[in-house]
Amino acid sequence: MKLVEREGRLVADRFVRAADFGGKIAKTNNPDWKCVAYDELTGKLVVPAGAAGHRWGDPGKWNLEEIDEGGKGVRLRVTLAEDHDSIEPVAFPYFGADAPHDFVATEHDDVLMRNVPVKELKFADGSKGYVATVFDLFCANYGVDRGFGGDNVAKSFDDDVPFSPAWAEKVTGVPRQAIIQVAREFASNAEITKGRSMVILGPA
Repeated sequence: MKLVEREGRLVADRFVRAADFGGKIAKTNNPDWKCVAYDELTGKLVVPAGAAGHRWGDPGKWNLEEIDEGGKGVRLRVTLAEDHDSIEPVAFPYFGADAPHDFVATEHDDVLMRNVPVKELKFADGSKGYVATVFDLFCANYGVDRGFGGDNVAKSFDDDVPFSPAWAEKVTGVPRQAIIQVAREFASNAEITKGRSMVILGPA
């Protein structure tokens, strides 16, 4: 994803697309609808087959797969933890400091700065900017301590940092050990079934 500066802080903006590079790494049709990724095998940016842009003009390419548009196998990089240009603080909004009705508010800043591994890329318009993987931003948003330093990360399940088990216990009243147990069981099921786990949100 692209990171942009707002009010003096980096924030996540949108997916990096083939169009950002003037169509140099994708076929000409629908470059605004084709996200890019890093290929671990070559270290280059690639357009995985099966993006939204492939559904019109590239018949039959509906499934996102680890192949490029030409059918060549790729290995999509999930994280930049071991291959980054720098570690940058990224701002994430936190809405739990002001809770309406009977919800429980916590004493944390409205904006949480968390460190994320990034790459700097040059785009077709001549500008440069930082990019990060969705996975790295996801982990940072939830305050997972991955050794990048900085504040607002939970070094243990007992740290009162959004969204740690200790924080969740304070907000929900559910004991942190129960939260940890369910999380581990969910992860174990996903591993055993090769990803067949789902969280469904909605009214009870």
